[in-house]
Amino acid sequence: MTAGKIFCENIHEPVWNSLPDYSISPAIDLWRISIKHHKFSKDQYTPLLSREERLKVKRYHQQRDKLRFTLGKGLLRLILSRYLGRSPEKIQFGYGINNKPFVKEGANLQFNVSYSHNYVMIAISSEPVGVDIEYINPAFDYPMVMESCFMREEIQVIQQDLSPQKVFFQSWTRKEALLKATSLGLDDYLRDFSCLDGMQELPKKFGQTGNWRIKTFVMEQEYQVSIAQEQLQTIRYCKDDLLPGIPA
Repeated sequence: MTAGKIFCENIHEPVWNSLPDYSISPAIDLWRISIKHHKFSKDQYTPLLSREERLKVKRYHQQRDKLRFTLGKGLLRLILSRYLGRSPEKIQFGYGINNKPFVKEGANLQFNVSYSHNYVMIAISSEPVGVDIEYINPAFDYPMVMESCFMREEIQVIQQDLSPQKVFFQSWTRKEALLKATSLGLDDYLRDFSCLDGMQELPKKFGQTGNWRIKTFVMEQEYQVSIAQEQLQTIRYCKDDLLPGIPA
C-alpha cells in the first residue's frame, strides 16, 4: 500500500463574507461563530439541543463552558438544518470511529467542529474535513508537552524560530485537523507524522493512500486555525451573522 502524503501551508487571514448556497458539495464551508455575539441569546438555542446535550450542559461547572457548549451545539444544528432542509430539533447525531460525530440520514454531508476561547469553527463539506482552532495563550507552558506531541525535527523548528509559541500552535492545529478529518486518535498518532511546511509523507499505519492538504492561518492575531482536506477544495469563509434567522 502506497503511503499518503500531506502538504502544509500558511495562508493569509481570510475575509469572512462568503454567502453559501447551502449545497452539500466538495467545496468546504468554514463557519466562524463568535460566542461574544451570541452570549445574550443563549436561551434561544437551548430548545434546539437534544435531551442528552442539555444534561451535558448541566454537568459543566463553569458558566463559560455552559455557554460555549450551548451555543456551539445550537448553532451547529441551526446551520446544518439549512443544508439538510430539516428542523434543527430533528437532526440526530451518530458517533463513529474515535467518537467522531455524523448526521444520521444526512445524505453525503460531513462536518467537523472545534471550540476555543471566544470562537467556534464549523466546517461542512461532502468530503472528509477536519478543523481546529486554538487560542494562542501566552501563559501556556508549551515546552512541557512538545516531547509527547511532536517529532524531533518539528521540535527543532519550533525551538529555533523567533516566535516559537506561534509555531507550536501552528503545528498542533495542523495535527488535530488532520487526525479529526481521518477519524484517527490523537493519543495513537501525534508523534508519528510531521506537519512542517511543505510536503510530508504519512506513515503506513495511517492506512491513508490519498493526499491531504492543510491550510493554516492566524485569526485576529490571537487564534491559530487549521483546516485539513483531501486533495484541493475551494474553501468558502462564512460568518454567523450572514445566516438568516440567527440573532446577534
